[in-house]
Amino acid sequence: MPLSGRKGNLGKMILIRTRGNPRRPAAGRAITARCGFTLVELLVVIAIVTILASILMPVFGRARQTALRTRCASNLRNIHSAVLMYAQDWRECMPPEIKLEASTPSYGTHTILMPYSKAPEIFQCPADTGDGRSGVPVWQRFGISYKVEGRCFSNPWDEKLQMPIIRKLSHLDMGIDTKKVLQGKEDKEPQFLAQLQLMRDLFFPWENGKEMKKQGLVVRAWHRAGANVVFLDGHVAFVKSKAEWDAIRGKSGDGD
Repeated sequence: MPLSGRKGNLGKMILIRTRGNPRRPAAGRAITARCGFTLVELLVVIAIVTILASILMPVFGRARQTALRTRCASNLRNIHSAVLMYAQDWRECMPPEIKLEASTPSYGTHTILMPYSKAPEIFQCPADTGDGRSGVPVWQRFGISYKVEGRCFSNPWDEKLQMPIIRKLSHLDMGIDTKKVLQGKEDKEPQFLAQLQLMRDLFFPWENGKEMKKQGLVVRAWHRAGANVVFLDGHVAFVKSKAEWDAIRGKSGDGD
């Protein structure tokens, strides 16, 4: 058989074998089948992601709260250090207490302590998101997020005694309440450094909704489970209930 005839027959055989192989899928269809997802599969994936998100979101929320609480406690420790440096420079006299309602970003106990800290952010609670009336941070309005506890600080002018009250660190260390001494009162339950609160978070969660008329604020707690308090000996406690707070202060009734 001539060579040209053989080539023609060979081409027909190849064509017949190719057409006669119905089990071999087209390449395009095979790739599409391997890469696609059915609606059921997509719904299963979405359901799994939703369940995981519902489990993990509270965990992330608690982790964030813990981080804010830790940074807040660090701020209070730094404030404590600034107070001790002030007392060292001023012959053990404690810095004056400037009440929150009289404070501004440029005036207050925080500005008196600023030379000893050089970091204004330590006076801002990282969880400070304002109060029940305004979302403007309290720190931004008053220059400080924390309540200054007057029992440890000097009072520039006491209205009842009509004189200043100068408290000294050495007196506080011995449990002496200068105000009661000036009033001629006996201190039956003296408090010492580990019991004296120096500063604390402005708001307690068990007081949510309470109106602070002098300051023009409504309580809205920044920490969900409690509030940080730094004591004069430098330790910080996270107070979780009113009963615990009253026990720390040696009280059983209401108090601020």
